Parts: sequence; C-alpha cells; structure tokens
Amino acid sequence: MTGVPEPRKGEELVVLYVDKAGDPDKLHDIISKSNLPNLWKPRRDSYIRVESIPALGSGKLSVGQLRKMALSARNAGI
Repeated sequence: MTGVPEPRKGEELVVLYVDKAGDPDKLHDIISKSNLPNLWKPRRDSYIRVESIPALGSGKLSVGQLRKMALSARNAGI
C-alpha cells in the first residue's frame, strides 16, 4: 500500500498486489472488514495488479519504487 496525489483530498491510498495475493474484490473485502480506521482503507477502485513487488537488495520493500509504480499506473488510467 502506498499513497499517490489526489486533487481533492491531497493523497489517496493505493494497493499494489500480485495474482498470488488474490483478486482485488477479495482484498478489498478483507481490508474493509478489518479494524483499520476508515482513513486507512483504500477505495474499491484503488487496487492495481503488478507482476512483482519491488524489493531492495537487502530484501526489504522498495517503498520509493512502489510509489513510482502506483503513480505510473494512475497516470496511465489503470
């Protein structure tokens, strides 16, 4: 999950997922039923499928690359 600019609210959450994680409807249901605050729950149309989740050489999540992927997908209208 990462944030991308949104004109009205300033930023919106976007979930990047791989096929192995399930389909976006299933993921949305899991998150929407969780105890997370509503502010941290992405909209149903904010799930973007990617081939792989970017990682650094250390194996940690590459947050910068993840954000770039989300911005690119949003700008392409995905």
